[in-house]
Amino acid sequence: MFNIGFSELIVIGVIALIFIGPKQLPEIARTVGRFINELKRASDEAMGTFRDASTQSEDFIRKTREELLRRVSEEGEAPKVEKTQTVATQAPASEPPKPGGDSSDF
Repeated sequence: MFNIGFSELIVIGVIALIFIGPKQLPEIARTVGRFINELKRASDEAMGTFRDASTQSEDFIRKTREELLRRVSEEGEAPKVEKTQTVATQAPASEPPKPGGDSSDF
């Protein structure tokens, strides 16, 4: 989990024994073990929640895809949209009329 080898654990244990003392070391070790256990449990619960949400979204996507494919197959081929050509004599709508222009601008 933390990539700690056996020699590192021995060094940590000796340092803890020196600073904490032999009477309190087992109690502190139990407390640390409980904390790590609760942390693992919380992370497993969070991962389970994410896994459930992922499964639900994948199911929704699959059902939606199946429904769309069913609708397309029932309706046959989708109608093709034809492009319409604009008349070249029309002025673009983005150009405002010129002030003081002649009557052909109206």
